[in-house]
Amino acid sequence: MTTFYGLPLEPQADASPVKKADLCETFTELAEAGFLAHPVSAKGNKSPLCLPGCAEGGGWGWGGVRDGTADPLAPDQFRQLVHKKTTDGVGIILQEGEAVVEVEGRARDLLPKIAEEGERLGASRLIEQVATGWAEESASGGLHFHIALHGGVDFTGAYARNAEGELLGEILGPGKFCIVSPSGGRTHSTGCKYRRLAGGPDTVPVLDEEELLIVRRVFSVIDEAGVPSFSTGGKRGEWRQLSQLERDFCRRVPWPRLLSPHYWKAVKSHQVRGFDGNQRERMLWRRPGKSDGASATTMGWTLYSFSDSVSGIPARQKLTKFDVYCRLWHGGDRKAAMDAAKRNGFGTNGEGAQKDA
Repeated sequence: MTTFYGLPLEPQADASPVKKADLCETFTELAEAGFLAHPVSAKGNKSPLCLPGCAEGGGWGWGGVRDGTADPLAPDQFRQLVHKKTTDGVGIILQEGEAVVEVEGRARDLLPKIAEEGERLGASRLIEQVATGWAEESASGGLHFHIALHGGVDFTGAYARNAEGELLGEILGPGKFCIVSPSGGRTHSTGCKYRRLAGGPDTVPVLDEEELLIVRRVFSVIDEAGVPSFSTGGKRGEWRQLSQLERDFCRRVPWPRLLSPHYWKAVKSHQVRGFDGNQRERMLWRRPGKSDGASATTMGWTLYSFSDSVSGIPARQKLTKFDVYCRLWHGGDRKAAMDAAKRNGFGTNGEGAQKDA
């Protein structure tokens, strides 16, 4: 094997100067794609830049931006920092639903083993989707695979270490900072640049809980230290726990019919291909009263809200279509929601008039 799904097995160190225009263009690209872009410190420690007014030490210093209590930088503000030589790099503060699968530079030669494990488990299509969606090479030769998570699944942390306990790979989740290309110069102690190997912010693959578990299992084949794994019933297990009426409702009622009458606005929709080859729609939604950005995501029969400002819809909790129907249309009264659904033919062989949904 000479490549990992088309990606080079050997790192390509590049210590050429960073072009200011390229940095500024990338920052704008990230911001327009909905990522929380942030400058990198020029101290060579891979940390986010501490903005004026933030105290160094005693935390990350940029916590206000990360937690939403301070406004993120605009492209024009970033451009000023670049031209003042305050930073040589840009990164993203990962938000809910965003993650990065990292392979350390010392584990680069183990990529063929990961590919073989993916093939053995029948997950080659999924691993290829992750490897080629948005892949970057770090200044030290590591690989970063950006992914989106539907349902706020949190299986982050180390997935592999060598026999000496050194990190071989981890999954970064919300709140973490990930540097992206073309950062270089004073960004990293090597002085080398980060490189984009495949895709970009607009081609990030979307994974659900079951798919993320498979990815973690495949990548952890390189583990030599017994890093704990995760197990769950997955999406199919959750589906089996729903009643016949709930499953029928989830199959037949489209998301716009549930959300639009309550003034939710569809922001963006795109098709994603699962490892099974099937196309699925992922939709971003904006809550009532919000003028920009996204507040929740839907895919399949589940919704996941990022916002703490939505009446009746809890943040960071996966809800089914029927859960949302119950909360928005019946004030959380589950019995009333069940009765209304039954009157409209759900849970039977009838088509259902769907008057209430």
